[in-house]
Amino acid sequence: MALLLMAFVGLAGCGTTPKSGVIPPLDTNSGSMARVGDFLYVSFTDLPAIAGGQFRDQKIRISDDGMITLPYNVRVQAAGRPFSEVEADARARYVPAYFQQFTIIIKPEERFYYVGGEVRIPGLRPYFGNMTVLRAIDTAGGFTDFAKRSHIEVRRENGKTELVNWKKARKDSKLDLPIFPNDHIIVTKGW
Repeated sequence: MALLLMAFVGLAGCGTTPKSGVIPPLDTNSGSMARVGDFLYVSFTDLPAIAGGQFRDQKIRISDDGMITLPYNVRVQAAGRPFSEVEADARARYVPAYFQQFTIIIKPEERFYYVGGEVRIPGLRPYFGNMTVLRAIDTAGGFTDFAKRSHIEVRRENGKTELVNWKKARKDSKLDLPIFPNDHIIVTKGW
């Protein structure tokens, strides 16, 4: 029985690749994934006094190759990984090579999306990852009585506009488009 329990616990941590169009639930233990261009806030603690000013809190941008560069020219792959993994990788590069003890805390810069138009509570919403159009509308209190549910605009950060039909998206999750930071969802008025 104990062997079976250990095997189950070992398999529970194994990741699987999601099917196309299916968005996995938010991983609250590791947070959302880092993306190229994101800014990260990096804090260092538990350092000896000799480490000096190189290890002050920093705001670091994820470069186009997906890497961040930390003090002592330590480079860590950040894009496409949960922030907790980036922290663990960075720590492993410093301990024991440079320090006996070292704590690094990496947090994403706050990211947002906007929901407007015919929703009950329009406005800016914090982006935590794994957001879709239908979930975003729910965070805005749902539709008003005047909402045209068949014509929901999603304006992307790059200027592209996509349309979502609420009724169709409820029946087919592939039509419930993912939302990313800086996206603007507009529910138009129906007559």
